[in-house]
Amino acid sequence: MTKNEFDYYHQDMKKETMNLTVRDLQSGQTLFECPIEESERAYEAAASMEEMGLEVEVIHPTLSETLSHGLGLSSEEFKNYQKSIEDEIEGHDESCQSKSCSL
Repeated sequence: MTKNEFDYYHQDMKKETMNLTVRDLQSGQTLFECPIEESERAYEAAASMEEMGLEVEVIHPTLSETLSHGLGLSSEEFKNYQKSIEDEIEGHDESCQSKSCSL
C-alpha cells in the first residue's frame, strides 16, 4: 500500500498540542502557557498574577481552531478555511447593506 502525504490516517499520530496562553494586557507579553487539557493551570496562574496586581487575559483556541486541529488540517489548509469564512461573512454583510437588513 502506498502512503499518500495527504492521507491523514497514515500521518504520524504525534500531534502538536493546542495551548492556553496567559498574556499581560499592558505589554502583550506571554506570561504562561500550557496545553488545553491542563486549562485549570492557566486559570490558577492568571489568578495568582492578578493577585500580584497584573492585568492578564487567558487566551484559548477558538472552536474552529480546535476542530481544525482535531481533524488534522495543516496550517495552510486552516488559513484557507479562515479566508473562506471571512469571505462568507463579507458576502452576507454586503447583501444586507444592499437590502437594508437589520438585526
